[in-house]
Amino acid sequence: MVEPQAACVESLKHAYEDKGNVELHAVAVGYKLGQTYLYVPEYDEENPDAGASAYIDRDGSPHQTRTGDNVEDGHSERVEVITFDMIDDGTIDALHIDTEGHEWAVIKHMISRPKVISIEMYGPQGYVNPHKQEIEDWLKDNQYKLHSTCQVEYPEKGIWIDTDVIYTKES
Repeated sequence: MVEPQAACVESLKHAYEDKGNVELHAVAVGYKLGQTYLYVPEYDEENPDAGASAYIDRDGSPHQTRTGDNVEDGHSERVEVITFDMIDDGTIDALHIDTEGHEWAVIKHMISRPKVISIEMYGPQGYVNPHKQEIEDWLKDNQYKLHSTCQVEYPEKGIWIDTDVIYTKES
C-alpha cells in the first residue's frame, strides 16, 4: 500500500498494524526520485471530496482539473517521491491505481504484470486521465484487455459517470 499523506499514513498504520500481509510505503510515486509538495485541498461543503483528493502535481489531478483550485490555497506537506520499481518486486497479482493523475508514473516503472489492473481514467465534468494514450498503449503492448468500466453515481446531479477501468492480462 502506498500513501503519501501523513494523516492517512497514521490512520492506515493503526488499521493494519496487526496484519502481517500489508506493507505500507509512506511516500508518493512519481516519475523520478526526490521530494515534492503534496497538495491537499481543504474540505468545503461545495467540494466534499477535496480533502481526499491530494495530489503531487498540478497537471492531471482530477480535483484540480475539475475545480480549477489554486493549489497554494490548500494545505501542503513535503513528501518523498520514489519510482514504482523501487517497491515492485515482480510479484503483484492485482493492482488498483488511483494516484490523482499520476497513474502513468506507476505503470511506466512497473516490474510486475498483474493479472488484474484497475486504473482511474475518468471523472466528473469530463475528466480524462492526461496519460490515457500512454496507458492504453502500454496495456496493449503487454497483452491486457479491457474487462469493465466502473461507474459512480452522483445522486445530487442525477448522473452516473465512468471512473476506473479494469483490465485483465491475457494468457
